Amino acid sequence: MFISSGILFSFILTIYEKDFQVEYKIAQTKALYNAESGIALGAYSNLYKKDYIPDAATDSSSYIYIDDMGYYSIGLFEGIDPELYQPIRGANATGYAKVKHVLGLKEIEIQRQKVLNLGNTSSLSDYLWLTDSELAGGAPWSFDNGTPSFNTRRENTWGSGDQLNASWEGDPICDVGFKTNGTFVTSQFGTPNFDITVSVVEDANGDVHYPDIQSGSATQIFQGEPAIDTVKTTCLPPPGYETMKRVIQNSNEHYTFDATKKLNYNSATGSRDTLIMTDIEFFVENAVHGFRVKQFWFLKPPYFKEDYNVGYPYMFNLLIENFSTDCPTIGGQYDIRTCPNYIEQLENFHSKTINILTGNDSFIAPDYWGIVSSTHGFHHYDFPYVYNTNGEWISQFEIDQDQPFNSPDQLLPEYMSGGGVQTYNYSQPTAIYVKGGPVRVHGRYKGKYTVVTDEYTPYHRHAWLSTMGATKIDTLWNNIWITDDLINDDATNGTYSLFNAQPDAECNDGTENNLGLVSGANVFVANTEKNGAQDGGYNNCNDNICDVNIHAHIIAFNESFAVQYWQNTYNSNNGYYSKPPFGDGQGIQIYGNSGNDDTRGKVNMWGGVVQKFRGYIVRNNPGPYNLPQGNIGYDGKDYNFDCNLKCSFPPLYPENTTCDEGADELPWSVTAYY
Repeated sequence: MFISSGILFSFILTIYEKDFQVEYKIAQTKALYNAESGIALGAYSNLYKKDYIPDAATDSSSYIYIDDMGYYSIGLFEGIDPELYQPIRGANATGYAKVKHVLGLKEIEIQRQKVLNLGNTSSLSDYLWLTDSELAGGAPWSFDNGTPSFNTRRENTWGSGDQLNASWEGDPICDVGFKTNGTFVTSQFGTPNFDITVSVVEDANGDVHYPDIQSGSATQIFQGEPAIDTVKTTCLPPPGYETMKRVIQNSNEHYTFDATKKLNYNSATGSRDTLIMTDIEFFVENAVHGFRVKQFWFLKPPYFKEDYNVGYPYMFNLLIENFSTDCPTIGGQYDIRTCPNYIEQLENFHSKTINILTGNDSFIAPDYWGIVSSTHGFHHYDFPYVYNTNGEWISQFEIDQDQPFNSPDQLLPEYMSGGGVQTYNYSQPTAIYVKGGPVRVHGRYKGKYTVVTDEYTPYHRHAWLSTMGATKIDTLWNNIWITDDLINDDATNGTYSLFNAQPDAECNDGTENNLGLVSGANVFVANTEKNGAQDGGYNNCNDNICDVNIHAHIIAFNESFAVQYWQNTYNSNNGYYSKPPFGDGQGIQIYGNSGNDDTRGKVNMWGGVVQKFRGYIVRNNPGPYNLPQGNIGYDGKDYNFDCNLKCSFPPLYPENTTCDEGADELPWSVTAYY
């Protein structure tokens, strides 16, 4: 009897245990399904939204109930792929289900996790050339006469001198992106020859933007395979531009340099805004390589000599080194704005002058329409110390560059202990975000880098008194300035060519180095001695005083990649084209005049250019710069695509995608689901 009961009890336990195992597996499956439901319900739609911005308060939800299934918890995230160094969005979901053993009262909670990663599998570094429009932009006199608008922008054309990939021996081994969202226009004075596929767009109305051929024939000009490809409009800027800045700022492995920390305007205390310039030098020294940073505070003219907030007539000399008798009154009242020093600074750095009757800013003849203003106005990589210099041009950044650093040195204090710089040795692909300010870049690099800036920074004009009404708000455009060569360490010495550092079709060999420059404003080749200032490219051309070699991929979202031609040493016609509104009046002061030519050599590039509007690298006759002879800028260019960019993008580089303005979601790709 007892034996039979024991056998029966054992049999019943076995049945119960098998039943529990079945229930346990069901709970496991429910937990997994609940985790997947969390991805679908709590993450999938949110992560694809165009306007999604991470928010710690709303990105996490716990124990969301699903009828008859259990619960899930979800957490959204934005970050950086640790292998590809590209921005990602994603979600971690945990599903819960419970199972209860029939012989016990305690429930067991089963948990299962699912992870979703979204990313982009393409990059704007795919392009040797991409413009949102082929019309001119990014610098002074990009418009014909009339109120500046899209329709008054000057037309840029492709001529016989515009050859691409000329330094390739044979055809490039990769697909080279060459495209405009606008319309390519060929010159009537000679035609280019393109042996790569030219991409034209079909717009939202179904119209194809075929090239406007003004001389020659399509078969003569377009010789790629295929010659013309019709594609959709590329989004400029893509959403990834804001994403890359955000993930850099939130990362401990990349670098943010804040250029806004001295914007301290306070009308009550008289505190004024101070701007910051960042300088980045890449270096390779034997086995050590990386980059060095220094930051300077500066004041953009017009600015006061001293930070006084009251302007009685006897103080004018302290403020701006003019006596009140030098300054006509406005409405019977003495006013700083009519002082000669104020007007000169305003003209040279803003291409504006003063209406003596009203005290308002006004444009300088013959620019009656404000053609030289905004992002297509005067821009500067250096600013003078204008007071007590005995007429000598002295940079605000070079007042005291010798240790010990003393007043009025404008180097930020945190850089003084390191000998004037902070040094960062390379350990992994690195993105550098200069927040709220411009940046100067130069040097030789080894490794993978991206430098990114914002679009612009508003600030209160320094030379302003409370008696003059509401303080004038000016704009600092956060340009990237190329002040000397940017050289890939694997380039051929002497020629600075990257041809011998190109990969094969399977991305073997090649170089492990790349550099991306992403400006929310413009990318400019600065008028420096190293870049050929004062006609260096014509008279005494060598690597130190002419040409510029750029091994980088360049993006200028608003507006262009261009040359600083408005700062020049062209002295013909009594310096007419070196003074406002054509020139900033600084070039001859810095370098001396160069007569009737300021040719700086050639732009040699291995990389690519993406820009909103097509920037000028040279100005000459015909056009607004109606020079009697010679040039201002670079009279030659050699742009070559670096196929290494197809193998590895610069870190966190913006994506190559189409834009549907009416769409609520973005075309992210699932890069991981496990």
